[in-house]
Amino acid sequence: GHKVNLVHNPSNANKSININFVGHVHHNWRFKRLSWYDNSKGYAIVTAETIAINVGVDVNQFYPKTFDEIMKGYHLWKKGIIK
Repeated sequence: GHKVNLVHNPSNANKSININFVGHVHHNWRFKRLSWYDNSKGYAIVTAETIAINVGVDVNQFYPKTFDEIMKGYHLWKKGIIK
């Protein structure tokens, strides 16, 4: 199974969960890798990453998608088949 977080704004994504379903971004993107950094040593070190999946209706032709449909799109995105 998959553990996902649902949050309205991607800036509130939970970095301890691999996949966050988000809204708020409208048509800007469907899938995005979010990264958190530690700059305390004078250079950026990635400390956490998660995937944000835009589940808003405006990127889905104003039609709701099932969990399976969303995850199918995610796997196609991971393989570079879709943007």
